[in-house]
Amino acid sequence: MTVDDSVFLTGGAGFIGTALARHFLEQGARVTVFDVFVRDAMQYFPEVAKHPNLRLVKGDVRDLVAVKAAIGDASLVFHLAAIAGVSKYFRIPAEVMEINVIGTYNVLEAIKDNRKVRAFFDFSTSEIYGSNCFGAREDGDVKMENIFAKRWTYATSKIASEKFGMAYHWQHGVPFIGIRPFNVYGPGQVGEGVISYFLNNCLRNEVINVTGDGAQSRTYCYIDDFVDGIRLLLGNLDQAIGASFNIGRATEIYSVLSLAQLAQEVAGVSPGIEFIQHAGDDVMVRSPSIDKMKALGFRPKVELREGLRRTLAWYRSHQVALD
Repeated sequence: MTVDDSVFLTGGAGFIGTALARHFLEQGARVTVFDVFVRDAMQYFPEVAKHPNLRLVKGDVRDLVAVKAAIGDASLVFHLAAIAGVSKYFRIPAEVMEINVIGTYNVLEAIKDNRKVRAFFDFSTSEIYGSNCFGAREDGDVKMENIFAKRWTYATSKIASEKFGMAYHWQHGVPFIGIRPFNVYGPGQVGEGVISYFLNNCLRNEVINVTGDGAQSRTYCYIDDFVDGIRLLLGNLDQAIGASFNIGRATEIYSVLSLAQLAQEVAGVSPGIEFIQHAGDDVMVRSPSIDKMKALGFRPKVELREGLRRTLAWYRSHQVALD
């Protein structure tokens, strides 16, 4: 990116959005955050929230007029606004579809004729690979899974969202780049997440609940590594535009049970682990291929134990209400 870039982030007050806003502000960019501020991670980072180059706009991505007005002269657009979290899929599935799909449509409509926009980053999800996802490649199949299961509402909405972005690239020349995050965690995570829950349970010295038998396996990507992946894509727009990229960690595959045990070990507590029934279908394996990102120089640096230690220290110093 250049110092002349103006950055626009929908959902920019969330966990990843705040981390990106901080990064861009440090690079000297002007940043606009467009958000409803339901999941507000930015409140915990006053050096970001009070930065003179930051503009905060309260708005809903379902409001096309508001989106168009807020984008202004942005040259880099990051669309992160969405409803995420398994509990939300079961409680408000229609709203998940509405915000995730119509919101994406509105942002695309707002920029389709705007030639100032050099790149549009659409944030999808690893969930689009379905319930068994080992070494998933971006050019492989995605899955809607059981159409009658509420559990896959979010994944379905994100498949539609990503396809919208691709279609606008093909038809209108929108400089689309798809981002598929894999289990990103770290300081600032205020929404649903297995690591955020496990670590906060540890701080309260409470038993950790593990669904099923805990054999479900994941890899986890520390937030600084994730931001580094975005930085690499910005430096390689000619290769990135028109494609989608997994950003995550392809090594250190942990079962959920092993993660719970490691969290308690890092926290120095041992309240125990209880097994509970999972609500609906679960993802048994989630691990990406990051070969496309590695070709650009992407090398995740923060191993899980160190990432948990840093994240625990942040939660210990902040009273965070997880939703």
